[in-house]
Amino acid sequence: MPRILAFQIAKQIDIKAFRKAFAAPVLAGDSAEALYAHGPAGHFAVFEYGAVAFVGLDDLERSNILQFIQPFCLENLAERLSELLDVDVRPGPVEVGHTSVAVPELNLETLRMLMTYVAQSVALDFFAAQAQHLLANTKVLSLALEQKGRIELSGDQLVRYVAKSMNLKHTIVGSLYILDSPDETWENQELDRLDRALKRTFDIQTRYRSIAEDIQMAQENLDLLRGLSQLRKSTQLEWIIILLILVEVLNIFVERIWR
Repeated sequence: MPRILAFQIAKQIDIKAFRKAFAAPVLAGDSAEALYAHGPAGHFAVFEYGAVAFVGLDDLERSNILQFIQPFCLENLAERLSELLDVDVRPGPVEVGHTSVAVPELNLETLRMLMTYVAQSVALDFFAAQAQHLLANTKVLSLALEQKGRIELSGDQLVRYVAKSMNLKHTIVGSLYILDSPDETWENQELDRLDRALKRTFDIQTRYRSIAEDIQMAQENLDLLRGLSQLRKSTQLEWIIILLILVEVLNIFVERIWR
């Protein structure tokens, strides 16, 4: 029984540079992914959003491929996330479970779709953790503001937090085409049924919306905190101006007394 195994190895992979460096022909793909054959019955796919999926390869073969991909990764992960899906090829209707799928035929289009969904699922786990971490940090800042009436971050640090949330959001929207069905599903009913079943089983759209909501909430919190920080700086500046005016007035008053 074939087994698809996907890893999230980095925040992003430079697919264009990888395709130039890897000599084997691309079986399928676009600017954001590339599917290759490897050995007598193996395949692997590389995705722009930092995931790699394998089928029919042993540990050593996977390790060699991952090592080759490393130079093209942006921000390698210290701990890789993984997800697997067992594929049962047998006559009958498509059946999709949480860790297995049954299909009547495992052609290239079906294999590509299955590998893509497993890769997207592990990528969503990674981005969900990133979004939750970002949201948790904003909650800590909000709690400090509630308890102390101030936050221990500078304006520049808050700007970096806002930029981080925006970059995370752009990465997900720009790299994970999880709401779009492959073009092949328009002409192939079997692929269309498989596509819809995989979306339901992996809960792709709900997980995507949850991540987007977490990032949006974190971004709104950070915008509010940044606004409060700017207000505090503005207030401090106003007091400094007032003090300078008072010093100038006192200076004039003292000069007139001593004349």
